[in-house]
Amino acid sequence: MKIHVLGSNGYIAKRFLEHLDRKEVLTYSRYKKYSDVVFDIEKYDEFNYDNFKIGDYVIFLAAISSPDECNKNYEYAYNINVIGTKNIIKKLLDKGCRILFFSSDVVYGDDSCIFDENSTSNPFGNYGRMKYEIEEMFKKYINFKVFRLSYVFSKDDKFIQYLLNCSKNNITADVYDSLYRNVVYIDDVICGIINLIKTFDRWDNYLFNICGSDLLSRKNLVEIYTEVVDINLKYNVSKPSESFLLNRPKSINVKSIYFEKLLGRTSTKIKDAMIKEFF
Repeated sequence: MKIHVLGSNGYIAKRFLEHLDRKEVLTYSRYKKYSDVVFDIEKYDEFNYDNFKIGDYVIFLAAISSPDECNKNYEYAYNINVIGTKNIIKKLLDKGCRILFFSSDVVYGDDSCIFDENSTSNPFGNYGRMKYEIEEMFKKYINFKVFRLSYVFSKDDKFIQYLLNCSKNNITADVYDSLYRNVVYIDDVICGIINLIKTFDRWDNYLFNICGSDLLSRKNLVEIYTEVVDINLKYNVSKPSESFLLNRPKSINVKSIYFEKLLGRTSTKIKDAMIKEFF
């Protein structure tokens, strides 16, 4: 049995690979230095599927994940996120592989209610609609599961890297008091992947919300950062532009019926996660 990681150049994939025996894994990306196999979703009809066997696991992280890119270059993003992705997934399911597809909480849409896995979806923006299209295509296949991610926190995520750069260079950070998400620690995501691989056939549901217990804004995150990492960081709180919010819901409040059962414990509080990441 092999684990195939599609999109191995991303930071979730890199953290996941730290936990695996490399003999069990094949990695795929557009970049040879990040992968065992060069892989281009747009060229799905040229892809060699011989490495994939019945019972193998496919961790499908490859995507255009920038909401702005999905809006600005819609046709290109659609070719990757939908056309190429659906053809590859169908081929792998036909070969008897088990697929874990990574989606997003933006599939739920922008609403003031609390969403769980039984909630109605109303995808927000082109990125959300693309992810939802793939989910809907394959949700009835027993070998297809979905992780809908909220904001994934680690010391390597873009926002924390921005704060670290501000700390290093004595720059005043500009922080949005908006964009509320149920921030989840990357190590909880990795634990979820590993545990799902071990228990894949025991789950009747296809969908897992991958989220933390607390709804946090960027301002909340910087407050935790100044408490844990750099008490001297200066920051201003501002409102995002309308163009920025055009592709991003202001708030998505999600809970999960299944995630903590999958983890076998409660999810990690972000303050505790920040301490783990930096100390």
